[in-house]
Amino acid sequence: MVLTYWGYRVFSGSTGDEILSALGGDEEIPELVIADYRLSDETGVDVIRKIRARLRRKLPGILLTGDTDPERLSEANLWGLTLLNKPLQPEQLRNHVAQVLNASRRAHSRR
Repeated sequence: MVLTYWGYRVFSGSTGDEILSALGGDEEIPELVIADYRLSDETGVDVIRKIRARLRRKLPGILLTGDTDPERLSEANLWGLTLLNKPLQPEQLRNHVAQVLNASRRAHSRR
């Protein structure tokens, strides 16, 4: 996985329950959630909401989709997520991950 190659620790799964299981305990809290919009049994928005609820934190999120319906952007905005349309080049993803993490870290340092 390209994120691992870039030095990120990745928790992955194909369903929300798998991802929540992979997270384990509270000792390691992710800084960012990246989810595809269309998953096997729910949407990426649902998964991000579940992770946020379990960790009791508003983690930043990136939503990936090939769906160009304007409703996807509205939904992403409603939940404070960055929406990226596929296909996506690795460098585009890398730049967005860095931007989202930097913005989140700046917001936390101001608290």
